[in-house]
Amino acid sequence: MTAGPLSLYRPGDGPLHRAPVWTKLAGLLLVSVVVVVADTPLVSTIAAVVALAGLRWIGLTVREIWRLIRVFVFFAALIVVVQVALGRVDEGRDVALRLLAVATSAVLLTTTTRPSAITRWVERVLLRLRVRPDRVFRVGVLVDVALRSIDHLGIVMQRVLEARRSRGLDRSVRALAVPLVVSAARFAHDLGEALDARGISEPELSPSETPDASSQ
Repeated sequence: MTAGPLSLYRPGDGPLHRAPVWTKLAGLLLVSVVVVVADTPLVSTIAAVVALAGLRWIGLTVREIWRLIRVFVFFAALIVVVQVALGRVDEGRDVALRLLAVATSAVLLTTTTRPSAITRWVERVLLRLRVRPDRVFRVGVLVDVALRSIDHLGIVMQRVLEARRSRGLDRSVRALAVPLVVSAARFAHDLGEALDARGISEPELSPSETPDASSQ
């Protein structure tokens, strides 16, 4: 099975699709804050279940939802394994549940909102706050990259699963973990180099911020 287009967005005309971008971003922020502040498995579980119910509500099948969130489930499981090995079972469980709660909420946002709409909204807000246009552009690029990185991880996991299956290693955790982690690290490294080459990672200083100007 080949990977789909590089976007988690699913077209629709339901209430979540029609809701303003700012309300969905505010909802994601609220969920993230509540999950971190509450710091209890119950709150994290409720948040994740509500997000999953939202994905079903917009018409996704259980199989489609699993394909969208399984990369996060894998990393949550990896966190649990590491924490258990360190003798911190409760901490591993709590961190994994918080990750799943925020991740599933973020998936609900990206499946009901076009990435370009999120980027445009962020840029408009920054411009109204009188942020310099060149910095607004950089933030917009970084937001777009962050959204597409989520998609990239999902596509990479699909390809790794297919490769593992073709080699008869369906039950090998190592055959899944190593290629996935290496691919994610390589993607982050290549992305950083691309941003550096375009001068996006380090914004230019304004004349008043240059060392020469401050020393005068």
